[in-house]
Amino acid sequence: GGGGGGGGISSGGCFSCGLGAGLVVTAVLNPWDRALFLSIVNQRAFLSAENWRDPYRGLAQTLAQRSISSGLYFPLEDRFSRALGSSVLGGQAAGVVMGVLLNPFSFVKYQCWGSDTGRLFLTTARRVYMDAGPLVFLRGAGSSAVRDAIFGLCFALRKTSWVQAQAGPEHSAASRFVVATLFAAVGTAASSPFNYVRSLAYAEKTWVPLESLRSKYVFTQRTLGDLIREAGQQPTRWSSTRFLSNRMRLGWGTARVAVGMAGTDQCYLACCRAMSS
Repeated sequence: GGGGGGGGISSGGCFSCGLGAGLVVTAVLNPWDRALFLSIVNQRAFLSAENWRDPYRGLAQTLAQRSISSGLYFPLEDRFSRALGSSVLGGQAAGVVMGVLLNPFSFVKYQCWGSDTGRLFLTTARRVYMDAGPLVFLRGAGSSAVRDAIFGLCFALRKTSWVQAQAGPEHSAASRFVVATLFAAVGTAASSPFNYVRSLAYAEKTWVPLESLRSKYVFTQRTLGDLIREAGQQPTRWSSTRFLSNRMRLGWGTARVAVGMAGTDQCYLACCRAMSS
């Protein structure tokens, strides 16, 4: 597939473009991220005022994690796509690599968000380490890898030859943004069950043992099983669908990821073009 952004500039230039794009988009959308997380773990409406108190708590580590994630994701996607000869495989590979590498940062960030006491990143990291040892930082890593593999595959479809041909060779930034948003939304919806498991794994108290492979498997099976059972207990099929959509935040959560990834993608492409011209 085509549409790579960083072919004509250095790795440092690519990383700088991704870093800048990630910083801007992450800073703007941090309150949305935090409200989503709190709405999921506390099972309350996304627009509840309680979710929007202290909206920039955790911004420093969110900026660090997401800007690094963006700074690496898009250049890695380009490079994996060229190495593997497929934009789809490249997107999957980039997603899995970033999901696993950044999992410890995500885990500590979510622990900060859910804590009523320690709000500092290093303080929280030290506390969870003392509670459960070094393997605590792998909580959610498996569900992150599966989630990001599914998302990376779907999002990479925006760069396939067929999609590029439909959009036309001279398609505008606005149409590219719309196409990227649509594919990101599909990827988010498809991977949402694993995102739900990941959020609950991050929110679980550190004294609950989740460090062995068996405990991770049992936790995932139980979490998804409870979700399916509760959905089945709804009175109608429509209410079951609404229950699942609300619990996995398919509306607001999908929009957040879709807008964030598409916006970062377009900023990255624009920056790469500017640096290579």
